[in-house]
Amino acid sequence: MSGYRFREGCLVGKVKHLVRRKSGLYYFRKGIPAHLRTFYKGKREINKSLKTYVEAEAIRKIQRLADHYESEFKTIESTGGRDRAVALLKTYNLDPIPLEQQTIYQNGEDPEAEGSPYALLMQGLAAEHDIGGGYSKQEPHEQRAVDILHGREKLTLTEIRIHADKTLSESKQTINKRSFDYYISRLPTEVLGHITRRQVQEVVNQLLAGGTLRTGSITKPLGHVRKKVREAITLHEMDIKNPFEGIIVAGAGEDAVKRGSFSLSELNDVKKFILIKKDVATAQVLGLLTDTGARIGEIGGILLSNIKIDEEYPHLKITAQPNRKLKNKNSERLIPLVGLSLQIATMIVDNAEKGQIYAFEGYSKSGTYNADNCSGAVNKLLRSFIKGFSSHSFRHTIRDRLMDASIPAHEIENLTGWTASKMINHYGKNQGLKRLHEALQGMIDYENEQKKKDR
Repeated sequence: MSGYRFREGCLVGKVKHLVRRKSGLYYFRKGIPAHLRTFYKGKREINKSLKTYVEAEAIRKIQRLADHYESEFKTIESTGGRDRAVALLKTYNLDPIPLEQQTIYQNGEDPEAEGSPYALLMQGLAAEHDIGGGYSKQEPHEQRAVDILHGREKLTLTEIRIHADKTLSESKQTINKRSFDYYISRLPTEVLGHITRRQVQEVVNQLLAGGTLRTGSITKPLGHVRKKVREAITLHEMDIKNPFEGIIVAGAGEDAVKRGSFSLSELNDVKKFILIKKDVATAQVLGLLTDTGARIGEIGGILLSNIKIDEEYPHLKITAQPNRKLKNKNSERLIPLVGLSLQIATMIVDNAEKGQIYAFEGYSKSGTYNADNCSGAVNKLLRSFIKGFSSHSFRHTIRDRLMDASIPAHEIENLTGWTASKMINHYGKNQGLKRLHEALQGMIDYENEQKKKDR
């Protein structure tokens, strides 16, 4: 890898792993060893934005990332690559479980008998490492394969974390890593079977004592790690207890901050603010949230083609897309557009450029929706006008607004994606949309009547 060349006076230098894009933004790029690529979804290299255009700052950040991945590579190698170990066992028709549990040895056959799969494996390893009168050290994955067969396998939290990454989106991988890092960086060992429940409890107590995290920010990562460790224990048929079970987070939930709803007066003021800022993408996201009750992830990553303006009942089609998933299956739904949301949606479609794919291209630049960037920018704009609320406040508020307008619970659940019983499945798309449109328009009409009374 060539690296980044820089000039300081008459001197020319090169920084390994540093790349500068045409935009001027600096990136970290590091190759992944071929035998470790299965741990990184088959990727040949790691590419990460350093989120800076300043050369000196990029150089400072690069070493930290390089050290981190070197350490991660060594951790995986030190316990042996399990995927390679499993592949090795399969070439000898052996399962990745202890010898006594192997189906082929259930009838009392001696594993070390001549021609037995286990005997052939051990002979193969001996021949491979014979250096004339002695033996060279086995490769980590070979030692791992032997340890699996002898019931001595050591599984680490890092391996469990990386294995979990294989099924997660990039944003979820960040959450996965953060959750595991709370414990990997604080426990005296990360080898499963050596970690005790007391050690995990001490880490939780340390996090609580630090005073910088709310109990919810400790409980959620703990639950995530507990689940992934439980899955690993089951998958590898390990005869150990999960050290993350039964851990107490003192005062859990007592420090939770209740997410507020807007009053009608506050909501009207926010709508006026959105209209003033309507040419800004973050304000447009807020505009689509106001009268739909959608989640920010459903809006920030929405395909332009899923904003249906020219139909009898203009609506948003909320569905799983290539750039982002939905929270759950019930989240898939159609939301009619009324009020400010209809006004903003029409403006977005009318001003779209030829060939535009996403309503908000800036948040899906690489084909993956950047939830953190969108949420952070939208909340920053909202809080510049009114404190104590977030983008999710619109979702809380719309439930209250619909209830105040005496809209039936079934319509509310359909609009918010809280039910599997879809009205469009029962009434058909057009009639279902009509009923949902009437519900939202009824909410707007009720609020307009309230405004008149308050004058």
